[in-house]
Amino acid sequence: MLALPLTGCGPYLFRQSDRVAITYPVIYSTVREPLTIRWRASDFSAPADGHFALFIDRDPMPPGSGIDYFDSRDRDGIHVLDASSFHVDVMARQVGVDPAEQDHHDVTVVLLDRDGKRLGEYAAFTEFTVRR
Repeated sequence: MLALPLTGCGPYLFRQSDRVAITYPVIYSTVREPLTIRWRASDFSAPADGHFALFIDRDPMPPGSGIDYFDSRDRDGIHVLDASSFHVDVMARQVGVDPAEQDHHDVTVVLLDRDGKRLGEYAAFTEFTVRR
C-alpha cells in the first residue's frame, strides 16, 4: 500500500467541530413554512464575541474573509445576526435546478469575529425539504 503525505492541508483536515450546531431543521427532514432556523454555539456569545452569518442555499466565505468577499449585488441568502435563530415565512424555490429539487434547501451558519471576519472553519450545516 502506498502512503501519500498530506502536506499543506492545514490543521482542520479531519477535525470536526461542534462549536456551532443547527438544532432545527434537522438534517434531511421535511418541514413546512413558516419555519424558524435555530442553532447553538459553544464558547461564543453574540454580540460580545462577534456575530453569526447564515447562508441559505449558498456557500459561505473562506475563513478570515468578511461579507465583503461577496459582490454587494450578490448577497441574496446571506444574513448577519446576533440572535441564534432566523424566521423564514417562505423559502424561495431554487431556480435552475431539477424541478424535484426546487424545494430542497441547505443552510450554513458560521461564526464572525467582532470585525465581521469568519472565525476559522467553524460551521454548522443542515439540508431539508420544504413541503408545499
